[in-house]
Amino acid sequence: FSARQRLGIALMMVIVLIASSLYMTLTSLETGEINYALDSIAMFNTVVLSVGAFILNKDWAWLKTRSVSIQKGITFVADLTFGIYLLHGFVFSAIVRLAPIQALFRLNPIIGVQSEEVAVFVLCGLMVAILKRNPVVKNYL
Repeated sequence: FSARQRLGIALMMVIVLIASSLYMTLTSLETGEINYALDSIAMFNTVVLSVGAFILNKDWAWLKTRSVSIQKGITFVADLTFGIYLLHGFVFSAIVRLAPIQALFRLNPIIGVQSEEVAVFVLCGLMVAILKRNPVVKNYL
């Protein structure tokens, strides 16, 4: 892919992510609860983000212009993504009930939704990084 095509894919991903986050947030304002109408693996926004991420990661020659530490960081996080995918449902179920997340959501639904997503990603990433230290489990994550 050319630099222009990669930029177009990245912009499309950002637009879809922002639009789906805004939809979830705005519809949550009406009910006072988080709306996960777009939170499914079969939804358009999930497919666009997944395919876009796959294309950008498959054509990772764009990383060659970056520093080695950035390449190592992206590779480290990329190695955790399958395990994060496997664990995120369980972690989400626990995090959504935590008082700090509920308090953030009551304060501002936008902050609540975004902080919940970041918390799930970070906690799952830490769990997978720890699990990958086990030689038996590492082969499955």
